[in-house]
Amino acid sequence: MKTRNQLFALLIGVGLLFTTEASAQYNKVAGENVIKERVPVTHYNEDTGLEEVIYESRAVASDSYGNAQGNQYDLAVDGAFEGQTIAVLHFYTGGGFNFSLPKKALEEKGFSVYRWMNAAPDPKDLEDALAKSCQLWIISDQTRRLNEEHLKVIKKFFYSGKGVYIWGDNQPDYADANYV
Repeated sequence: MKTRNQLFALLIGVGLLFTTEASAQYNKVAGENVIKERVPVTHYNEDTGLEEVIYESRAVASDSYGNAQGNQYDLAVDGAFEGQTIAVLHFYTGGGFNFSLPKKALEEKGFSVYRWMNAAPDPKDLEDALAKSCQLWIISDQTRRLNEEHLKVIKKFFYSGKGVYIWGDNQPDYADANYV
């Protein structure tokens, strides 16, 4: 059984982990509900008869959903994930779904993207791409495109500790989502 001092030391160590490199990709306003910035305002000081610059805290401009506008307010700073790759099995292409916008946003944060549209790659090609990837996204539609060999590759990737994100919409656009 660990002593109280050992547990305390462990908690401090975990705390330090989250305050150093582990959180380096986040900006200084991560976790804030309303993001504010310091704005210089010229103010006349009646006591001295001089103009002074003081700083006021003001909420930044936000969109209709309440999200702060501008990349500088994103949770992760631009370029934070340089060298990381996301593999995307993009099977659903209907409804005006334009992947160029998410791809651009991912690239701004530093991710590169492998993407296959409308057809699954050969399982060996998928495995080779996943060896260089940190995440796999499966965007499902109504036709199953993945087979047992793909599933083995995906399971191996997942069990190695990597992220697998499965997008399955309402009926009928969930064939591969349900399969995986």
